[in-house]
Amino acid sequence: MIDTFSLPIQITNNRTVYINELKNKHFFNLLKLLQNQNMFLLNEYYEYILNNLILNKEEKNKLNFLDKFVILTTLRSKTYRDWE
Repeated sequence: MIDTFSLPIQITNNRTVYINELKNKHFFNLLKLLQNQNMFLLNEYYEYILNNLILNKEEKNKLNFLDKFVILTTLRSKTYRDWE
């Protein structure tokens, strides 16, 4: 049985990473960090999310800043859409 949904995300150099979807708890934690304006912990939490949700671990060590940005923004856009 599959208890989570994975998304393929295209990153730089025509590579693809597979990542589990963000859960509500991730969004709540992000919101708290943004409200407190703690950019250091926010950055740490982004790293935590990427380290724990990326499925192909060998690709995780090869990610640059742009890759991480693309993953986080794509993940957010594919997780929460305007369903109207």
